[in-house]
This record gives sequence, structure tokens and C-alpha cells, in this order.
Amino acid sequence: MNRKHILIILSILLLLPWGGYGAKAKKAVFIIVDGVPADMIERLKPPAIGRIAAEGGYSRAYCGGIAGTYCETPTISAVGYNCILTSAWANKHNVWDNSPKPDYSYWSIFRIAKEQKRDVTTALYSSWTDNRTVLLGEGLPETGDLRIDYVVDGFDLDQKNYPKEKDDLQVYRIDDTVSRAAAAGIREQAPDLSWVYLWYTDDAGHIYGNGDYFDEYVMKADRQIERIWEAVEYREKYFDEEWMVVVTTTAGATTVIITADSPRASGPRGSRRTFGEMPASPNHGCRSSTSLRRSLAFWISTCLRRCCGNRTERLSSGKPISALSRPCVATGRSS
Repeated sequence: MNRKHILIILSILLLLPWGGYGAKAKKAVFIIVDGVPADMIERLKPPAIGRIAAEGGYSRAYCGGIAGTYCETPTISAVGYNCILTSAWANKHNVWDNSPKPDYSYWSIFRIAKEQKRDVTTALYSSWTDNRTVLLGEGLPETGDLRIDYVVDGFDLDQKNYPKEKDDLQVYRIDDTVSRAAAAGIREQAPDLSWVYLWYTDDAGHIYGNGDYFDEYVMKADRQIERIWEAVEYREKYFDEEWMVVVTTTAGATTVIITADSPRASGPRGSRRTFGEMPASPNHGCRSSTSLRRSLAFWISTCLRRCCGNRTERLSSGKPISALSRPCVATGRSS
């Protein structure tokens, strides 16, 4: 083999993706569908969620700390989001209501991603602007001037294009815009780590309780999820990529695919949907690795390892992610 041939081979090797020839690019997207209890998903069997679960799995989980102890956490939307983002209870991340004041020393999955040794592209497609500006703390010195690469939000502040409607249906229209933008973003930019937030299912449950209206908008949300799933399928078909998709609600998370419980008053269809504290998990205390913390840490670890490789940095707790990463067991329940 002459010198010219050697130089050609070396040039080709330098152009190959880091990590070896044929390695698929790892991507992750998680979708929060607000306020949907597990028993509703199990009864309605939404087809898109079913298709996603068929590729991975489905499990119940819970979010809310341990009732009656110092880590008891309100089952309120923003509180649940931050549990999912940080893998910590409210007594640590300090979000107690929908006017959040986070303790940013508990890093979000987005900050962990951005602290990796290689560039990780991130995206947020959200019906509520505070998810970015407050919970993630984009641009704040407390979050190390965190920046999200692709952002679609602000519609909740746009009263010209989304004026208030009966039953807050402007929020459903915002969700529809967000889901279309997420599908387009995944198809065209394919960020390494994406968060999609869909809001209206929670409003539907609060306004009318269990019944046909709530059912209808859960199924409509499923069609919005389907757009995102089809975008993921498109990327895997036409690009050398492997995607992890997580579907969850404000009160749970999972290792692969989950629609977890939102606490809800038991009652016949048509009864008012009310929220309260999740029941205590038996045999667990705040200092132990509860099922939610395990599941959150597990999927955060898996997401990061997929989009960042094996050189993932530590969680804000200072413990290696692998030390917290154990799969969730089915412990959540509707109450």
C-alpha cells in the first residue's frame, strides 16, 4: 500500500462520526400531557400512546413526595414538571405552586445536557412560557446562562392570536400549534433532547370533571402526540438515528413510556375532578430511593446517555447518575 492510499484512508476515517462507523445518533423527546390519570388511558386506550407503548412499555408511577413527611409535594402542575425536570421533590427544588421560585442548585435535565463535553442540541415546544423562563431559568446567572437551542412558546401571552374562549379552548388551539411545531422541529432540526408540553387536558378535567368532554380532549391530545410520533418515525426511517420517546403527565415519569397517575377523586363519570395529595408509598421514606425518584433518575440517565454518550456528567446531587438509576415498578394508583 503506497503513501497516497494511506492518506486517503486516514482522510476517510477522520470524516467518520465519532464513536465508530455505523453508530446511530441517539435522540430523546419527552412529552408532558397535563393532568391525565392512568385509569383514563387504560380505559380509553388512545391509539398513538398505544403505538408508542408497544415499541417500549407502559407503567404507572406517581409524583408528589411521601404524604405526611417533610418531602410531601403538592400535586400541582408546575410542581410536577419540576420533579420530572430535576428528579427531586419540592422540598429540594422549591417549586410549591404555579408561581414557581425554583432552587436552581438542583439542575434540570437541560442544564445537565448543556454541561456535556460535546455539544448537545436542545428544544422546548411549550404551551406555557414559564416552563422556559422560570422552571428551566433560561438566561439566568443561577442556571449558568442556560440556553435552549430551539424554542417554540409564548402563545399563552399572545392574546391577539389566541384570545380567551369559552372553556379556555384557546389553550387547546395553542397545544395544536405547539404539537405541529414540535413535529416540524423534530423532522427538520432533530434536536438531541426535546421537551413538548401540552396543557389543555388539565383544563378539560378541571372544568367538567370525568365525562365525555374530558375523554374527547384526551383523545384529541393523543392525535397531537401522534404527529410527534410520526415525526420520530420519519427520522428513524430516513436518517441514521435512534429515538427514545417518553410520554408522561404532571404526576409521574417512567423508564421508557408511561402515562402515569394524576391524583383524582374517585367517583362516577360526571363527578367533579378534584386534586389532592397522593397517598403515601408504603415501605418508603423520604431518604430512600422511592419509585418516582428511581424512575426519574433512570429516564434522565437514559435520555442523557442516548443523546450525550457514556461520558454523562453527574447529577446536581453530586452522585453519579448510575447510582440513582433503577427502573420504576408499578406503584402509582388513582385515588
